[in-house]
Amino acid sequence: MPRSLEKKTGASFHLCAGMLIFLSASLSLCAAPSAAPSAADDAALLREAHAIFLEGKAHPGPAKYHTDLLGGSACQNAAGTLRNSHPTPEEARKVIRSYIETARRDSRWDYSPPRLNIPSAKRPIRIDGIAEEFEWENALTLRGQYAIGERKPDTRDNPVWRLLWDRRYLYLSAVFRNTQYRQVGKMPYEADCLEAFLRIDRRIGLYWELVVNFENRVLCDYRSLNYWGGFHDHRMPPDLFPGLQYRSRIRDGILTIEIAVPWKLFPGFANTRSADSPKKGEEVLFSLVRILSRSDSDRLDYCSAVPLLYGGHNLYGQITGILN
Repeated sequence: MPRSLEKKTGASFHLCAGMLIFLSASLSLCAAPSAAPSAADDAALLREAHAIFLEGKAHPGPAKYHTDLLGGSACQNAAGTLRNSHPTPEEARKVIRSYIETARRDSRWDYSPPRLNIPSAKRPIRIDGIAEEFEWENALTLRGQYAIGERKPDTRDNPVWRLLWDRRYLYLSAVFRNTQYRQVGKMPYEADCLEAFLRIDRRIGLYWELVVNFENRVLCDYRSLNYWGGFHDHRMPPDLFPGLQYRSRIRDGILTIEIAVPWKLFPGFANTRSADSPKKGEEVLFSLVRILSRSDSDRLDYCSAVPLLYGGHNLYGQITGILN
């Protein structure tokens, strides 16, 4: 890690540690000396969090999302909670401990996302929400779903996910079966939908988030990663993405979603490709997530085409697609 960033990281920890220590000391005036952790205990807790953060930076893996949060957000959130809600210092400690426990749990995730060939389309795909077999006959096909963070298949459905490509587009389709399709909240992703996370180079902290739901409502996001593992939205209406095509359709209780994403709209495509269109052997990184409504509540469930530790935003758990 660059020295300047390491210094800033250390400064943020010292600041948060100071706040926790000060509040801990204030609380100790009203409690027995043994009732609250000591300043040394708080400092040790922050050192532990910082050590896990630095380890994640040195050895990125599927757990990196939560180890990054330990670098700053955990302490910042704890400090913000203290400032705004005035809880006890122990509530702030719980926040930091929860990130430590989550990062340790995630470090035991030993699933390696696959590298798969994406065949070229024999003909242009018509994006009409029907997914004709003759159009997708040679596609990369994945079957089944996995609840986020689980290694065992989720047997409630056996969805079919497909990918193809040509010189102009990356094509995606998903076929879902559900007894009830409904909108739970206001946003397109608060409903039964396909959520795709796409990028073309691991060195670039920019990626697509595309959501198409059962009502053919779409969300188009360019997202950028920050140093702490979080991300920033760059949300724009779909008409600002020329050539983007999408369509959802329900027939006989089966939801089909098709998307065509122009290569030229991929963040960083012009910086990482020597031609105007992709070539065989080049790669695209992707996660395919299904959001589905439940009949017994307003909760939403999240499933992936392959085991995935943390939603589609865990870019360290993406499938590598090799254009074939």
